[in-house]
Amino acid sequence: MTNYNCVNNKPDANRTADAIGYYGAGGALLDTGTLVNGELIIGDTASNPLTNTIASADATVSITNGAGTINLASVEYITGNSGFLVGSASTANATGDGTVFVIPFDTETYDIGNDFDTGTYTFTAPDTGKYYLETGCFTFNLGAGHTVWNLELVTSNRTYILNILNGAAARNSTTDLQFIGGLITDMDSGDTAYTQITVSNSTKTVRVGSTVDETLNPYFSGMRIF
Repeated sequence: MTNYNCVNNKPDANRTADAIGYYGAGGALLDTGTLVNGELIIGDTASNPLTNTIASADATVSITNGAGTINLASVEYITGNSGFLVGSASTANATGDGTVFVIPFDTETYDIGNDFDTGTYTFTAPDTGKYYLETGCFTFNLGAGHTVWNLELVTSNRTYILNILNGAAARNSTTDLQFIGGLITDMDSGDTAYTQITVSNSTKTVRVGSTVDETLNPYFSGMRIF
């Protein structure tokens, strides 16, 4: 008795060893040919089924298509890879005469990934992506002549002006002025970010940070969001 291949109805000696048969939309028995590792037959409404491998749409699942196997593994979400919160002590006579003062963030609350350098007060992006960066700056001893108050976030790609205003007009009754600003910025792997403040048009008497309340000291924080 001759054995027949159910795919092409030919004698067993003539068939392809790795061929798989399936019924098409019209009821005809079709031949897929040889399938690659991990390839499956997938239905297609009102048409013949298709063959394809499984893929991950957002890179949160790692898929390995092996010989006769498909392995799925979760991938750590990228936002957990980098994040920091750092602070600075008070600095007297930091600016006021146009001096550009890079805020010396030398105290870490946390530093996921060890990407912040407390010696240079700089964050370095470990990977290319979008990062949320925020800083709070608290200044004291603003005089009537300190009419320009400018807080900036400086990255490798560009300098962002977080706030620029008339410090003398905006100060409160105790000659203080505080501002918090943040944004989402693009950073390439190895790009850096730091913050600086410039107060102008009078004497260098502006203090950055408080001597009596550490909650009014500057801070800088950030994290990768995607």
